[in-house]
Amino acid sequence: MQRFNWITQLAFYPLSLGAFLGIAIGFALKGYMLFEQISVLSGLLALLALSLNIISYIFVRDADRAALLGSVVFLWIFSFGSFVNLIKGIPAAYYIAPDHNEIIYLILYSIIGLLAIWFSCAEPKYRFISRNLGRVVIFLFIVSLAWEVYDVSSAESTANLVTEMNRRIVSQLNVRADWKPDIYYIILDATGSADTLRNVYGIKDIELFSHLRRLGFFVADESRSNYDRTMLSLSSSLNFSYINYLQDWLPKHCTDFTVPFRLMQKNQLTYCLKKLGYKIVNVSSGFPPTEYNPYADINISSGCCNDVYGAIAYGMTIQRPFEKYNHFLGDLIREKKSWIFTHIDYVAHIKGPKFVFIHILLPHPPFIFGADGTALPLDERLEREPYTIEKYGGQVSFAFSQAQTMIDSLMKAPNGPAIIVLQGDHGPALNYSPYQYTDAYLKERFGILNAYFLPNCPASRLYSSISPVNTFRVILNQYFRANLPLLPDKSYYAPSNFYTQFRFWKGVDNTKMLEEKPLYQ
Repeated sequence: MQRFNWITQLAFYPLSLGAFLGIAIGFALKGYMLFEQISVLSGLLALLALSLNIISYIFVRDADRAALLGSVVFLWIFSFGSFVNLIKGIPAAYYIAPDHNEIIYLILYSIIGLLAIWFSCAEPKYRFISRNLGRVVIFLFIVSLAWEVYDVSSAESTANLVTEMNRRIVSQLNVRADWKPDIYYIILDATGSADTLRNVYGIKDIELFSHLRRLGFFVADESRSNYDRTMLSLSSSLNFSYINYLQDWLPKHCTDFTVPFRLMQKNQLTYCLKKLGYKIVNVSSGFPPTEYNPYADINISSGCCNDVYGAIAYGMTIQRPFEKYNHFLGDLIREKKSWIFTHIDYVAHIKGPKFVFIHILLPHPPFIFGADGTALPLDERLEREPYTIEKYGGQVSFAFSQAQTMIDSLMKAPNGPAIIVLQGDHGPALNYSPYQYTDAYLKERFGILNAYFLPNCPASRLYSSISPVNTFRVILNQYFRANLPLLPDKSYYAPSNFYTQFRFWKGVDNTKMLEEKPLYQ
């Protein structure tokens, strides 16, 4: 055991440094990450910081110097994005690096890093610096952890109250089943309606819509989403109710997404289906609330790169200048987004009855696929990459061709005829302009793909303007005798200002445009 005595001599504050960075990223992406995801990220970064500490100790054989050196290297790895943004803010930066060539920035950054490493190794007062740095890091970690726990406990408490309220409501439903078909709820993120694709993006030949009809799907041509963003739209559809009540539960300037995220995970639909003996299967998507669902029976991994890790790798680390050459991050994101297309048979063979939720982040930005599946370079804005006719149209063509093959496979699934819903959570945003909510933008944003394959269901149950809030009301009524009334099909718009995202503007029925009158001022 003596060979491991050196472990007890290590300074362990780099662990706190890594964990602190994870919590700080959680604050920077406030509300976008759930507590368990912040915890995992903090743990991974803490392990990385500890590994660098151990490697440094192997070379310098001094605990304080190793901790200082390992911390410097750790910060160097994760500070490149901040360095570039700082330099770009200097007027003379263009003369240093024409066209903001990030390789030149990397050379400058590497020189600074080498000087910092040299200082860590050569500074005679390293012990004093290391130990005081350790005290500062541990203090920051404790304060940030305490604040995060307080912040999260408040948000989770509200989420628990809301989901419990919904659970009590749905517990009164008397659902019964003579037949329990598998149910697939497939979201093609940001997929517009046929009218939007033709009139806004110039896509004339939309084979997927025709193919679905040939297979017996009902395609609701006049359907609109009930909300304009994923977290609101899916919170509504999975709970088959409008969620405007969040305005009364959340502060006016709420910046935390925990409540709608938990509504997506712990929803009324899965509660009903579990009572009937269904397994709940979640296929990871990359979007935080649908990446992993702690309330699902089975979570299926589809790759290692989610939205948050991608943003960190591209926005912060030294991978950023190399991405255009090695396409490392772009390849990981492409694999993540398209995984389910080639693995649907694996999911279909899971023993039923089962409800399978598949959230595919296509054709939503970033635009990384051409029409034929060609890999496109990753844009530094990632999911905030602006919509263009060419790029969105190409990614739509790729996503539709893959979705068509996937649907064909599900139609031959081994467990017999399945209920299949293929839906967009909202439309695209070519006409988007901050604080200018034009009719053109609202029509584009709310028009969606909405297609149903409902075995043995009379055609009269469905109608051309059905919206997602009524999707599972129809299904629960038809197959499980729920006797739920259909709700008016309305669309509600929440201004994209980060501080007013739960102030919904009043909608009218989906055959008209939104009234420009807020429900709450």
